[in-house]
Amino acid sequence: MDLKAIREIINTYIKEAIEEYSELETLRHNALAFIDQDGKEYGGHTPQAIDKELAVLHELSYSDNVEMLEQKAELILPRTNITQELITTLDSHKKHIFNHELIKGEYQILLHDKEKTQSRLSEEDTTFEAINGVEISPKLLKSLTKTFGQNNALELLNAYTKVDEPLFSECIEKYIENEHLARGWKHKTILSNRAKLNLALKIMGDKSIKEYTRADFEAYRTVLLKLPTNINKIPQYKDKSIQELVEMNKTTTLTRRTINEYITSLSAMIEWAIIQGYLINNITKNLKLKIPRKNRDDRLPFNPEEIRMIFEAIKPFQTKKPHLYYVPLIGFYNGFRLNEICQLHIEDIKKVKDIWCFDINEDINVNGELVKSVKNEPSKRIVPMHPKLVELGFLDYYRSIVTDKHTRVFPLLTKQRDGYGKVITNFFTKLQSSMIVNQNKKVFHSTRHNFIQKLKNARVDDHLRKAITGRSDDDIDYDSYGDGILLEELLEAVQKVSYPELEHSMA
Repeated sequence: MDLKAIREIINTYIKEAIEEYSELETLRHNALAFIDQDGKEYGGHTPQAIDKELAVLHELSYSDNVEMLEQKAELILPRTNITQELITTLDSHKKHIFNHELIKGEYQILLHDKEKTQSRLSEEDTTFEAINGVEISPKLLKSLTKTFGQNNALELLNAYTKVDEPLFSECIEKYIENEHLARGWKHKTILSNRAKLNLALKIMGDKSIKEYTRADFEAYRTVLLKLPTNINKIPQYKDKSIQELVEMNKTTTLTRRTINEYITSLSAMIEWAIIQGYLINNITKNLKLKIPRKNRDDRLPFNPEEIRMIFEAIKPFQTKKPHLYYVPLIGFYNGFRLNEICQLHIEDIKKVKDIWCFDINEDINVNGELVKSVKNEPSKRIVPMHPKLVELGFLDYYRSIVTDKHTRVFPLLTKQRDGYGKVITNFFTKLQSSMIVNQNKKVFHSTRHNFIQKLKNARVDDHLRKAITGRSDDDIDYDSYGDGILLEELLEAVQKVSYPELEHSMA
């Protein structure tokens, strides 16, 4: 049996498994049902159960661990229409291929389940009827009635109509003030959200927060689809009405992903308004645009040939423009975000337990200035420096900066609206046009994708990966970071990242 024959078997299984109300669908949903740590039960058809299984299958689909693949395949097989007799005819190599294809097939089936579930929930959440002048979804009304009884539910709706009715514009300022105090929103986050919400205000007009309907928000989304990009940056768009902006647009419109960011910002404020008692349900639910699966990954890693060309391009800058040399190196070898690298201060390079480390933080610098920022709390971390950076001269460069009494590691980079990385971004843009395919999906941040994929390929534990890259992990106590995970463990993990194509060009 060759690969083509194996895939035909898997495809036959997929077609039968996605049939609604089929025996295979029932078997799958029964198998995926689970109880969480709080004792709450989830059926195998629920988004929670589907996402839980998808995460496992996604990790395995890129794995070559024969034992793990076989264990998972053995769990899946009893709920398929594939006979055990067929499996016994496969030798070990073909069995490994079969297991891999089965897991990929199961992943497709669950994606189908997820899309079907989301479609059903979307229909339930976006159908509204007016009860006592309040737009409410039948699903929410049913929930209120079940919780409080029919009479009490109606009384609740009556009471709601008597609550204060602040204007949309007032809600924007109250909401931003609350998020700044409660969640510690940084200045950049405040500016970004205010700009998004003010655009919604400009499009929909200012009225009581209660007066907006689902139709208002859908009309807002329709206008976003017609707006040009960079309306807050290009001078010719300044002080123009929405209609003028739409008519002026002869170039590109906002991407679906950007539009979804605007909708997310609006939806978050509506959720806050519900907590305040201004609203009773979020009629912006399921307002986001669907993004085609092939377009969902905005960033792709560089391929080996591109990596080789990048390092050939940066080598001449080691002495005269060291930021163009070392910032990409740190991106590839330590996986930090662009601004995390570019904002480094002298005191952020340190020895901890005889290990040279980067300290990613938003602390005040030696001059008492609050000039650093991080994406979120998990982003604050101490990570061992990859030994290859030392070999490539980074510590020698660092010591020269200390000798020259500079405050920042890359003093030639100046702070702009979005941080210190504009020069690096522009440099990579020039590189893209001459040597990189899929240019719009390969940017400096792709170095982080390369780094993370290298950790995965080296079978580095997920907790360690998250600790190194500054991603959220509920099992890591970031307040006592370093006690739970030893620096030696992090160093061992970081050292597993290598780039033969780079190291050859640097030789």
